[in-house]
Formats: sequence, structure tokens, C-alpha cells
Amino acid sequence: VKVATNLQFQIENTGLKAFRVALPMGAENVRFVGDQVADFLVVPNSEKDGLQTWEVKLHRRVIGQYLLQATYQAPVPANAAEISLRGVQVADVNLQRGFVTMQTGGRLQVRVEAPPAALQPTEWQSIPRGLQKDLSASSASFAYRLVEPAFALPMKLERHEATKLLPARVNNITFTSVISDNGTMLTQVRLELLPGDKRLLHLTLPKDAKFWFAFVNRNGVWPWREGDQILIPLEQQSRSNTAIPVELFFSSQLAGAKGRELDLQLLAPKFDLPLENITWKVFLNEKWQLKKWTGSLQMQREQVVERAAAVDVTSYLRSEASQNRDKTKAAEQALALGNRALEQGNPQEARRAFESAWTQSQHDQAFNEDARVQLHNLKLQQAVVGLNVRNSQVIGEQNAIPGKLRAGAGTKDANYSQAEAKQLNDRNTADENAALLRCAERLIQQQDAAVTNPAGIQASIPEQGRLLTFSRAVAVDNWADLQIGLEAKAATAASWFTRLLILAGTASLLAVFALCTRIFRGTQTARIQP
Repeated sequence: VKVATNLQFQIENTGLKAFRVALPMGAENVRFVGDQVADFLVVPNSEKDGLQTWEVKLHRRVIGQYLLQATYQAPVPANAAEISLRGVQVADVNLQRGFVTMQTGGRLQVRVEAPPAALQPTEWQSIPRGLQKDLSASSASFAYRLVEPAFALPMKLERHEATKLLPARVNNITFTSVISDNGTMLTQVRLELLPGDKRLLHLTLPKDAKFWFAFVNRNGVWPWREGDQILIPLEQQSRSNTAIPVELFFSSQLAGAKGRELDLQLLAPKFDLPLENITWKVFLNEKWQLKKWTGSLQMQREQVVERAAAVDVTSYLRSEASQNRDKTKAAEQALALGNRALEQGNPQEARRAFESAWTQSQHDQAFNEDARVQLHNLKLQQAVVGLNVRNSQVIGEQNAIPGKLRAGAGTKDANYSQAEAKQLNDRNTADENAALLRCAERLIQQQDAAVTNPAGIQASIPEQGRLLTFSRAVAVDNWADLQIGLEAKAATAASWFTRLLILAGTASLLAVFALCTRIFRGTQTARIQP
């Protein structure tokens, strides 16, 4: 456990040259940092109630406000299920108040079931900025207000290890939401997903939200509904350990937009997978001033994004051309990967690569036709090989089947080399090969006729105005609730009465200047008369 403490002293009446701070016994790598810090040592025989006193000496006396930072580490037994966090206490002070925050790293989850009476729950944003110095709260799990300095906070630890049993893994997920002044929200969700063996991504949208469309690996897909869940089909990886992008768009109407005030509750979709590296970008009109936020994500920054140039047909076509170039590059890589896999005797991986190249090159007719022909030829070859293997099994000629095919016979992942495929064909007569080819052709035609790819228009989110960025490291539970509460108020413009007063004051000032100028000119004329 790493503990970082900011101690902000208010020293009155007389200066101090030393401080005494009690830390938990067994603390390791203790360090004190601050202006004029000369040395810090353990006070002998100062152990009491599980705490040990340290003396921090300064080069000279200080008075007024003084910030002292203390850091230390508390060792935890391996695989410990429970730990207790002790408070840091300062000796010889009239009053000690403060805050306690906790955040976890990696796949560790902390649960607090019964916090002591000395700690009252609060929000991170209520902590003064002076106490937040050099403290990162990108994934703060709990925040408490310190009523009494002496406390012991029991915590239960749960370790969620990455397991190969997970059908898929989400490397990162980004929500981009644009909210209009009347509370209408358009959200783009983008996941970087390692699909593994998962073929359907299950999700649920917030209540009354409207689903628009989805893209997998930059290609449109046909999702469908089962009850309140939306199922998005995923394509199998052509390259192992390579993430594919999954995008979906939806809109919703938020309650809480009232004139010049906003009180919104933003709800994210729920997925049937744990989520990592979560980011939520929220765009509002520049006129809204954020007053308060709550939720399961931590706010990182607030900024104003300048309005982009007007979008017209030319800029849209330019953006589409850029995306098509990226698709072409990815399709070329997939086609090369498929040819290499075919040479190495892995037709299953080659087929996935050819399918990826074909789906990503719909905008380039020549390249797309090349990928389609190679994919079609490979499908025919696989079908013919399968018919040959099945025929040999039926007539009892198991020894005629090459080694790899014999080992994987009856499974969908049976691999073979091009030499083994030729060996099977050479055993048959020309008429038998022609008959098998016609049968395979009809099978492939029926399969291709049942597969259609939707053509979707890629929407562009207007990223402009006031940008609020929230983040969270991990959501370990499936169907995790992610939500953000926002309270904002429009910037107040000057009223008509105020504007009239300013106009009247300006006119009066100009009149005074005119009168002074006239008096000055009269005085000058009187002086020059003989």
C-alpha cells in the first residue's frame, strides 16, 4: 500500500522549526518533502497504539501556511483478503481536519463495508486544491471527510486476474457525447476489442435510447435484438493478438434541461464484458459553466474546443477519401497475410485474412475483385478437400488422407498444405474432380447468397464547445453501470437595465468632456485679446 499525505499547517503566534508526525508502525520507505526540510528521524521509544512518531527538522523556523508532504509504503502479506488503513496524526496541534481518498491499481478491487464514524463519505471535487497537490485521482474509488485524525479503515481486497477463459477482452473504450441545449444527446462508442472466440457482443442501451448503427473493423454490420439486448456480430481475427475497432452510435433525450440550467444524468451502455481504460468525452455549448459533477468516472480536465470550419460536401468527401486510404492499406496487409498463411499450410487463417481484405476494400473495385477471387478460390479448394476427405472416410481409405488432414478430420480447423490438396486431387479422375468442383461451386454459391454486408454512413461527431473529459481505469464486472451527473448554469449576460445604465454613464462622460473642452477654448480666447 502506497500512502501519500499532504499536511498543510497554519502556524500562528510563533515560528516552528520541527514537526512530529505519527505514522503506522512498519511503514517503509518513509520520506518527508517540504520547504526547508533538513532531516527526519524516528523518535526513540515512541510506539503507541500501533503508531510510531517521526520528527521532521527544518533549516529555519517557519510561520503562516506551510505544506509538508509525507509518503510511505505499508507491506501487505501475499494474497491478503483484508487490510486496515491507519490515519496519519500530527502531534502538538490544536485541530486536525482533512480528507482520505483511495484508489486501486491494475485488477485490484477494494470494498469498504463499514467505514468508521471518524470518516464521512464525500466527493473528490470537494477537497481543496491545496491538498490535492501532486496527488493523482484518475481512478479514485472512495473519498471521505476526516472528522477525527485517529481512525482505522477496514478494507476487503478482491483480485481479478486476467484469465484466458474470457471469450474476449476490451483493451480500451471511449464514449464521445454531444449534448444540445434542450438535452438531446448523441453518443459514439468506440471499443478496441480482442474478439478471441466471441462471436456476438451483447449490450443494453439506456432506457428510451435509440440505436442508430454499428461498425466492426470499419465495416457495417447487421445487429439484432433479443429482449432488451442488442447483439453485434464480430468477425474472427485474421491476425492473433490484434484488436479490432467496434463502433456504435445511439441517441437519447435527457431530462433536466431547464432554461438556463442543466441537471443531467448521463448513462452509458452496458456490455457483457469487463472494460478497461474507460474515457468519456462530453461536449456542451460554450455558454454552460460546470458547477458540479458526480458519477462513477473521475473528471480529468475541462477545456474549450474551438469551432471547426463549416462542413461541406468537399470536406466530407476529403474525410471519406482519407478513411478509404486507411482501409486500402489494411486490406493490402490482410491480403499479404492470407497469402503467407496459405503458403505455410494454414488455410483457415488465410480465409479469415481474405475475408477481411474483401470486406475492407469495397470502395476499390479492382482490388476488391482480386480479393474476392482469391477468397472464392480458397473456399472452393476447402470444399473440394472436404468432399475428398469425406469420400475417403466413407469408402474406408483412411491411409489415402494426408497426415494433417487425417489428424484433423471431422473438425472445422483441419489444416493442409497446397501439396496435400494436390495429392488428393491427383488420386481422382478428371471426371470425378469436375463433379466435385461443380458440387463445391453450388455449396459456395448458396453460402455467399445468404451473406450480405450493410453499407452504413460513417457519422462525424461535432467535437466543439466546452469539453469535459472523464476516465476510469477498469470496470471489472460484466454489465457495469457507468454514469455521470452534471450540473451547469449558463453564463449570465448583462440585463437591459444594466445596458441602459452603461449607455447613460457613457453619454454623461462624453458630455462632461465636451463641456470642459468648450470652457478651455473660451479661456484661451480671452487670453489672446488685446
